[in-house]
This record gives sequence, C-alpha cells and structure tokens, in this order.
Amino acid sequence: MNSENETARIKAEYARRDSDTRLAGLYDRLEPAVIYIRHEIERHIALFLNRKGLRGRDLSELRLLDAGCGGGAFFNMFVQLGFRPQNLYGAELLSERLPVAGAGTDAPKIINADAAALPFGDSSFDFVSQFTVFSSILTSKTRESIASEMRRVTKNGGYIISYDMQHTNPFNKNLAPLKSGQLKKIFCARPEACWRIVPNPLLLRRLVKHSKLLCDMISVLKIFNSFNIAFIKVDKY
Repeated sequence: MNSENETARIKAEYARRDSDTRLAGLYDRLEPAVIYIRHEIERHIALFLNRKGLRGRDLSELRLLDAGCGGGAFFNMFVQLGFRPQNLYGAELLSERLPVAGAGTDAPKIINADAAALPFGDSSFDFVSQFTVFSSILTSKTRESIASEMRRVTKNGGYIISYDMQHTNPFNKNLAPLKSGQLKKIFCARPEACWRIVPNPLLLRRLVKHSKLLCDMISVLKIFNSFNIAFIKVDKY
C-alpha cells in the first residue's frame, strides 16, 4: 500500500469511527474510563517533567506541537501543566475534526495538515507529541515518514512525547500496535523514559465505575496494561 492509499484509508477509517455513535459514547470526555486514562497520561508527563526539573514557569515559554490532535482534547492538559495556550499548536488530518470555536489570539493554533508533511520549519518546537496516532497507521513507510517529520520540527535537545498502544484488538484490522522496541527504530533514538500504563480499555471500562483503587492496583502490576508513554530526546548533532 502506497502512502496516498494509506492516507485515504486512515481518513475513511476515522470518518467511520466518528460516525459510529457507539464509539462516540465510549470516548466521551465524561466517561470514567476516559477520565482515568487522561489522568494517567497527565500524571506520567508531570513525572517526567519533574525529573527534568521543569516547572510551569519553565514551560510557559516553550512551544509544543500535537501531531494528529483531533479537536485538541489534550491542549487543556498541557495548559494545566504550565504551557501557554498561544504556544500550543496542533496538526490534524481531518478538516472536519478541527474545532470551530475558541480560535482567538490566545488559543492553541490548530491547522489541517498531514503529519507526514508538517508545514513547519526545522526545529520549530521544544516538544512534539502524538497520542495513538501510530496505532492507526498500518504501513511502516508512513510511520517512518511521520516520525521523521516529528523529529525534524523538534529542536535539538527537545523531546517527542509518544503515547500509543502496546497491544491492539487482534480482530480490528485497522489497528496495529506500536511496540516499545519499535520506538528506537522509527525515532532513531532510545526513549529516555518509557512507562507501560493504563489497563486494557475493555477491562478498565468494566472496573473503573466500581473502584478506581482496583484499577490503580491492576495498573501497578503492568501485565494488563496496554499503552506505552515514552519520552524521546532529539539529538541532531
């Protein structure tokens, strides 16, 4: 499958997901499992930033790009961590996913763009993030193109934040896992930190409505966790 066909397939698959009311309910921002996942992502990003000695005042001047940002669901999290909204950027393949409101001078800047051909100059950002983008891509060539673009627009010494699936549903042919061992290959660097987090969503959705503590205990065991969050330092010299 060539890159154009893969892009068309991704667009069609995301359009299908967006029109599926059952999936919309599962990923509603008020769903307990969605909230749990969001908090776990935020907690681990904060843990890494603390390890690097970064605080809100340090982050306020840094620029971040979220590749494949959808409607910008993670921007509020980054603002809470200390980034300024006007220093946040997003690239989204599907134009219909771009938000229609909140586009002011102090709002994150979200544009319609393919992550495999980002319309930004070299070394434009201190951080570049992706959240479950690669697991929706089936061809290694497209994955490598996106990873290369993410590296290109990240400053030397900056970081790529990657959150993606270690395991996927074997019956869903439109998903492919991004194993921890593949991160070094596609980003040309070993992650400085990588944590396996979040219980399998099928299990999480059942348990979190009854006991967050039980979900936390299962998460600590890691054997049922299905996602990796990794921080990859970009070294260009």
